[in-house]
Amino acid sequence: NVFNNGVMVIDLHRWRQEQTWVELLRWLPVARGCMGDQFALNLAVREKYDRITWPYNVAPLGHHLIPGSFLPGCLLRRGVVLHWAGGMKPWSRVRNRHYDYLVEPYAP
Repeated sequence: NVFNNGVMVIDLHRWRQEQTWVELLRWLPVARGCMGDQFALNLAVREKYDRITWPYNVAPLGHHLIPGSFLPGCLLRRGVVLHWAGGMKPWSRVRNRHYDYLVEPYAP
């Protein structure tokens, strides 16, 4: 049972009280950059976390999907946080252009 740390909310009081940050520092060298810091975070937190509700983590938008298999518009419209999990970020040259309309209003 693992989580994706691309979108997460941390209870800082609990984080400090349980010294989760100490565990994280202990696991970082062991994980050796596997999946960035995500593997180390999962090892440090173990299963002591709550999942956020789907509107706060609408994903995956950053994976190469088969044409026609995109997330439905009704899901995207109700999303609060859109999560580009994967390598195809909105600012990448190679990206899933199907979702460009979601970020164009905010682009410089």
